[in-house]
Amino acid sequence: YFTEFLKAVQSKKQPPKIESFYPPVDEPAIESKNIDLSGRQERKQIFKGKTFVFLNAKQHKKLSAAVIFGGGDARLITEESKEDDSFFSAPGTCVVEAGLTDSQTLIPDSQKKWIHSIMDILRRKGLRPIPEAEIGLAVIFVTTENYCDPQGQPSTGLKTTTPGPSL
Repeated sequence: YFTEFLKAVQSKKQPPKIESFYPPVDEPAIESKNIDLSGRQERKQIFKGKTFVFLNAKQHKKLSAAVIFGGGDARLITEESKEDDSFFSAPGTCVVEAGLTDSQTLIPDSQKKWIHSIMDILRRKGLRPIPEAEIGLAVIFVTTENYCDPQGQPSTGLKTTTPGPSL
């Protein structure tokens, strides 16, 4: 964009439209023709009043900026944090799905057990963890009605996995 902008300024022409430089969308759950990636004020407040709880540092590092820029709070909670069960089910709290799979053998069993216990707390309260992808989708579509709602149904078109109890 800036290269084209500079050329336009140097040749005293109209600057290029920023919309022409949006990146391609490579997300199967999104139809690219329905996307508005323009700067919208609502996006700065999309997560106002919400606290996103991350259960691992990698996710927190990757997604906390999006939450904060959207007006929300991002917290990294670890086993050592010793939060009350009620913390995870408090209004406005979105526990981000940890994405445990059998291939993640580097996660200690104690941490897996701790994450499973948090998922059990959510299930008992009729809540669900929020898949990572929903954070971006909420920003793109400027809504938390379909995305990032722990009381709502998982958004359609996304694969969500909630870890079950381990043996």
